[in-house]
Amino acid sequence: MCIRDISLLLNISRPTVSGIITKWKQLRTAATQPPSGRPCKMTVGSAHAEAHSAKSPTVCRVNS
Repeated sequence: MCIRDISLLLNISRPTVSGIITKWKQLRTAATQPPSGRPCKMTVGSAHAEAHSAKSPTVCRVNS
């Protein structure tokens, strides 16, 4: 079957079918692969929280 026929049969776009076929030819699987490279030390949320806390630190005063 050609890519056009497969996309019509499954009701998905032709580029999606083409990408899946290309991935199958290269890797012999259609499963999602893990990302390449080293993971980040900080997430975007934790970096934002750390930057915000550095700008306005909380100071506790003890009355004696």
